[in-house]
Amino acid sequence: MDRGFIGRWAVRGGVAVGLMAVVMLAPELWGFTPSAMRERRVETGLLGLGLVVLVARGYGGRRPGTVVGRWCSRIVEDLDRNAERALGWGLPLVVGVVSAGFLVVWAPTYLARPWFRDVDAFASLAMGWDRGVMPYRDVAAYNFPGHIYLCWVLGKVFGWGRTAPYQAFDLGLFVGLLVTLWFWSGRRLGCWVPGAAAIAGLIGYYINCNYMMIPERDWQAALLAAVGMLWVDGWPGRRAVAASAMLTAVAAVVRPHVVMMFPAIGAVIVGSGGGWREMRRWGTEVGVWGVVFGGCLALLLVPIVANGLVGDWVRGLAVASYGGPYAKKGVGEMVGSVVMDLRTGGTGFWLVSCALVVVVGPRGLRSFAVMMVLGIAGALAWKALHPTEHVYLSLPRDLFTRMAIVVPAGLLLSVRWVGIVERYVMLCLVLYFVGPRSPERLSWESSGDALRALARGGAPSEVPNGCEIGFRDGGSDRGIDRWREYQAVLEYLRRETAPGTAVANVLGVFPYLSINGPAGRVDPFRAESGICWMVLVDEDRDEMFAENLERAGEDVVVVWSPAERPEPRLALPAVRGLIREKFAVEARFGRYEVWRRRE
Repeated sequence: MDRGFIGRWAVRGGVAVGLMAVVMLAPELWGFTPSAMRERRVETGLLGLGLVVLVARGYGGRRPGTVVGRWCSRIVEDLDRNAERALGWGLPLVVGVVSAGFLVVWAPTYLARPWFRDVDAFASLAMGWDRGVMPYRDVAAYNFPGHIYLCWVLGKVFGWGRTAPYQAFDLGLFVGLLVTLWFWSGRRLGCWVPGAAAIAGLIGYYINCNYMMIPERDWQAALLAAVGMLWVDGWPGRRAVAASAMLTAVAAVVRPHVVMMFPAIGAVIVGSGGGWREMRRWGTEVGVWGVVFGGCLALLLVPIVANGLVGDWVRGLAVASYGGPYAKKGVGEMVGSVVMDLRTGGTGFWLVSCALVVVVGPRGLRSFAVMMVLGIAGALAWKALHPTEHVYLSLPRDLFTRMAIVVPAGLLLSVRWVGIVERYVMLCLVLYFVGPRSPERLSWESSGDALRALARGGAPSEVPNGCEIGFRDGGSDRGIDRWREYQAVLEYLRRETAPGTAVANVLGVFPYLSINGPAGRVDPFRAESGICWMVLVDEDRDEMFAENLERAGEDVVVVWSPAERPEPRLALPAVRGLIREKFAVEARFGRYEVWRRRE
């Protein structure tokens, strides 16, 4: 009998016995491993697999004449072949399908969420504008008008009082970013894997945000700017530059902070225009971008100009200027904001990593790394320079740090001194870290409940995932009651009041539940966000609010909770005294009550 044959089978038998021994002894030996390994089983398994392949590759290269060496070489070659196929289409396809599945399952819950007070404020301004009550002039306001336009368009198309279209619009923007990133990766890097990794990270972040974070203006403005950058980088040319300028103009009308992204946009235009050596070409494209941006911005401000609101708008913006009643930050707070952001969520790591790739990384990744460095830096300035601190101001930072996942994924693919199997294992490790694994906000039950509610045009029977704040603080059962009470108030207002009825929202406990926008009823308080103006702006408008309520006419109701203890700034003695004097209770829904003006 051939000795080589006997030797090969002896080696295979030894390996089989060794594997059986490992399987049998693993439960006993696992307890002796470090606790970090026991807590991270998937990471440990992937690293162990990579180490085994690395050892087998080295042994096969050093001892090619031995039976074990040939056996190791053959196995590694098979693994390399399969890994190359997987990196070509298998891995990105699996990651894309799984991530998209998470998003599809989660989407009904998102569409059924309530509005946070910011969206409610803009919807109220849009309804008032539609009925002749001018923002900035008749209603004190200090924000840019982009979201007023958006809420007006959605209200006219889908009807006032419907919340799902707004969330659907935000979801559509997000899907547009994901699709752009996918095709950009294939076109710019020649591989889908880096784009799929960033998509997995973005979806994992997006579906875990609560209803006070998504959808917010800062997220949407930064997203529009990012999509424009990807278009210019992936499909160079004047058309992409013009499209980027249009998107950035829309973003600027929503949130002027987008000017912090101008350096990143300029760097992308220069890089796509042939670099610094072709100054004439990229100079022309920068000029095209500036002209289109200015023209679109002027067109978007036509409603303000046509209604003679420019002066009122400028005076409103003065409220949010430094030194105004809205501003609460000094230089020390701004510096502290940047330092804190650099230490949060690995921001400093992503910033330094992208900067290193700009200096020593592969040429194909450098333009994107430059965009990420300047984008993250712009996002840090976005939050730091805002006159006061808000949690949702971190959304642009989180958007760009998730997009920066492209950099390590692309870097791993470009490294040639490491075997393809080892690179595949490292990519799987990256995807495991950034992907949407067991997201907190994902629930089949909650999604099914939300889908049934959307089909019948109502509200979910239980609190949607991501809406625990304000509805489920006191435990599960009480949370359901508070959710149902809130929905009962909205349903009552839609059914028992006329479209022209003014509804005064006097709920003074965080998170200041939205009433006017979801009910489709105007707000009699002549200030952006109603009584919450006094939480955000250092002004006492109690007497003014009482006067607004007094002049609202006979067709006016109040939604409040007389037994609640409002925040000190929202005690509103004049408003509450007027309610008790001239209004009477009409309906009760648990802790919430609807009072109507006495005839």
